[in-house]
Amino acid sequence: MKADGVELVKLAVSEGVQMVDHELKYPLVEKDVSYYYAVVCVDNAGNESNPGISGKVTNLAKGVATINPTAPINFKADGDLSEWAAIKPIRMFLSDGSGHLAANFKVDGDADLSLNAYLAVDQDNLYVAFDVTDDIVSFNPLNAPWENDTPDLFIGLYNQLRASHTFYMRGNEPDYHLLFAKDRFLCGRPWVDSLLVPGANYNWSEKFASGYSVEAKIPWTLLASIGSDSVFHPQVGMKIPIDYSINDADATGSREGMLTLSKLNDDTSYDQAIYWTYTWIGDKTPVDVKDEGIVATSFSLAQNYPNPFNPTTQIKYSIPKSSFVSLIIFDVLGREVSTLVNQAQNNGTYTVSFNAAAFSTGVYVYKLEAGDFTSIKKMLLIK
Repeated sequence: MKADGVELVKLAVSEGVQMVDHELKYPLVEKDVSYYYAVVCVDNAGNESNPGISGKVTNLAKGVATINPTAPINFKADGDLSEWAAIKPIRMFLSDGSGHLAANFKVDGDADLSLNAYLAVDQDNLYVAFDVTDDIVSFNPLNAPWENDTPDLFIGLYNQLRASHTFYMRGNEPDYHLLFAKDRFLCGRPWVDSLLVPGANYNWSEKFASGYSVEAKIPWTLLASIGSDSVFHPQVGMKIPIDYSINDADATGSREGMLTLSKLNDDTSYDQAIYWTYTWIGDKTPVDVKDEGIVATSFSLAQNYPNPFNPTTQIKYSIPKSSFVSLIIFDVLGREVSTLVNQAQNNGTYTVSFNAAAFSTGVYVYKLEAGDFTSIKKMLLIK
């Protein structure tokens, strides 16, 4: 049950319950995925049974928003979220079920509390934005941050290959509880106050009569300094543990409402990472880069297929020896828009999927670098 790839579906299922929902997810687009399920029973004395394991079950997974693998173009922490327009938001709305109302809290509908959240990364920083609808914006500097209108981000900075962390970890797989208060950005676990204050890298702006927005640019080195952790190096395809809690104070001046992303989070994610959910960096999972088992005799980069395409296409390449490989997509102005591969790979022939659902019609360039080999080709996206 602790093997690589194990995903927690449900904790503490009551005796006699015959059905548990498993929310199937895939980066950005719908796709069939297969799982093997296991059930472990625990008695009142804490004794655990051996797992009962199912056969393979295949169902259609919902396409979910991911962490954008490049920084928003011309990013500024100024409350203007226009630079995020091309990036798919993480929604939390009661009306469509994308947001979870935490137990013992009250939200009267989307106008009372709802939001679009955005995440992006580059090799130096984490970029965060919130576009929050809130009918009454409340802030009291004497309150604890979570008693005000404050978004919380729970995030693990590592590729989650194994089962969810039970507790917050440090070191090579660090977990963080980040709070975005009106007057400062801080960390709740471990507690470090005032990491950023409003300025060039942090903005919290009220949208009068409709809510507020938040933007932040957070260096990886700053996050690593919180717990003397390893500095994170993001790569496309990483599975990232994540959750949100959006606190709503309303007119009472203390927290009344809470929306979360994870359906397991009933004001519990601050305490244990096991209640979080997950997403990915970019538009693929690690299994989307496939070694075809063919021994390559030379470096090569094939023309993408199909071409023209909408919105997905396949890119095939070969490397005759172990090499560090990068496969990057550029627009016609030479700006990097997506990193598909950035890792060492063994000899073989590989096929990578590129999903351009978030991009505009036009010509794009893809560039393969492996060792001393470089090849560039064009492709056409038509929507």
